[in-house]
Amino acid sequence: YEDGKAVELWLGGLPLQVLEYYGVNSRLITTTGEQLIFKSHNGLTAKAQISNQDATTSLQVGQVVQEAVRVLPRNISLTVLLDSGLERIERVDATSAFATITRIVNITATEQKPDYIFGKLKNIPSRYGLFSLDGEVILNTAGETGEAVKVAVQRLTPKFSTLLAAKLWRLTENQGSSRLAVKATLEMVNNISPGVVMQQQTWRGFSGESTTHKALTTLGTAIPTVPVGSTMQYRVENLSARPIYLMN
Repeated sequence: YEDGKAVELWLGGLPLQVLEYYGVNSRLITTTGEQLIFKSHNGLTAKAQISNQDATTSLQVGQVVQEAVRVLPRNISLTVLLDSGLERIERVDATSAFATITRIVNITATEQKPDYIFGKLKNIPSRYGLFSLDGEVILNTAGETGEAVKVAVQRLTPKFSTLLAAKLWRLTENQGSSRLAVKATLEMVNNISPGVVMQQQTWRGFSGESTTHKALTTLGTAIPTVPVGSTMQYRVENLSARPIYLMN
C-alpha cells in the first residue's frame, strides 16, 4: 500500500457484470477488520483508501479482502444492440421505438458490451426477436411474420422489464460475500417426495460438499426442465445460529 493511506486491490473475485457497475465508496474488509473504501479501478486492478487512517494498520501484500458494502448506480437499464442485419429504415424505426422506454432500455453502440441484441430471425427474416450475445433467441421473444419493428418493441416491453429485474438481481447477488449461512432450494412437489430442481447456498453455509451450486438438468440443457402443471416450492434453510428474516 502507498503512504499508509491507499492500497491497490485485485478484484478477481467480483463477477464481471458487477465490476462494470462497481461504484465509488463501495467497502471491503480485511481478515483483520480494516475497512477499505473503493475509489477507482482499471480492469481488475483497483485503488482503495484505508477507512481509519489514524489507526495503525497491519495490511500485508496478498492479504484477502471481502466485500462489506456494494455501491451501484441509481439508474441502471438494459443495453440493447441493434443487429447489423437490420435495414436502415428498420434501425430508424427501432431507435424511435426504444426512445419511448429509455427508463428500461438504452440502445448501445457496437463498441459497448450490450446485454441483448434486437434483430431478425435468421430462418424467417420477417420476424423480430431478442437474442443473447451468442446469437441464441431469448425464449418467448420471437414475433409473428410481418410484424412491424415498432410493434415488436412494444410487444417486448414487458419482457424488457422482466430482464431488467433479473439484471438488477444479479448485480446485487452476494453469494460469495454474504455473512449469512443459508441454503435455498427450489423443489418440484410430487406425491412421493420433493425433487430438487436447483439448490444454492452462501459460502458461509459451505460444509465440505463438492460444489455450492447444484441444478437438475435434462436432455443436456443447462436450464432445469419441469413438466407443465408441476407444483413448485422454495425451501430456505438457516445453517447458522443467527435468526434470519424473509420477505415474499
